[in-house]
Amino acid sequence: MNAGTWQLILALVVVAGAVAVLARRVYRLIHGTPSRGCGSGGCGSCATDASQTGAEVRPLVGLNLSAPSDDVPVSTREKDA
Repeated sequence: MNAGTWQLILALVVVAGAVAVLARRVYRLIHGTPSRGCGSGGCGSCATDASQTGAEVRPLVGLNLSAPSDDVPVSTREKDA
């Protein structure tokens, strides 16, 4: 086997695996086979809402970071910092 042959074989195996995964996903999409696992509603034991888990919901806080303006002199920007 020369240097390029094993790379070609490996690339074909990777592409064949990707095609198989995509074909499986399309098959499940067409035939409606539900996916299972957390977050998909398949197992029924996972909470899907924070109100069901009793966790406290807190809003995100913005930092209001803004870039210094080019029209403000450097000495003024240094005083504000």
